[in-house]
Amino acid sequence: MAGPGCGLGLKPGQNSGDLLAFALNSADCSAADGGLRGGWPLGCAAHRDRMTENSVSIVMATRNGAAHLADQLDSIARQSHGDWSLFVSDDGSTDATRAILADFARRHPVRVVDGPRRGAAANFLSALCHPDLPQGVVALADQDDIWLPGKLARGLR
Repeated sequence: MAGPGCGLGLKPGQNSGDLLAFALNSADCSAADGGLRGGWPLGCAAHRDRMTENSVSIVMATRNGAAHLADQLDSIARQSHGDWSLFVSDDGSTDATRAILADFARRHPVRVVDGPRRGAAANFLSALCHPDLPQGVVALADQDDIWLPGKLARGLR
């Protein structure tokens, strides 16, 4: 699990029930157990350079979610706030999850990394502390959610 230096916290005035949005400084993440960060590829600097003040990184943790994933991805694509990218930590899916994500990535900004294979909570935490996750506002998405079209816009108000 990441140590206390992970840098997560709600922005002043934000409501976690409306949108789980965080000011995240991924450079502060630590891997107290010695495993979350090690060996994962770097290389998202170009993406970080494209991030704007209103950009949202949508963090999703997946594992064998093919049955519901396409509906969730469609609901993300229909967001009224269009300045987003999807950062997915996949925890060893053996179904069509990766193929569905690859298809979605042909049309939308998506980054998929390997999860720690220690359950959903560890998968989300490793994604939030991943060194390639752009700094800024983060929205958490479950693989089987369906978002209303104004979810990101409302959370940014």
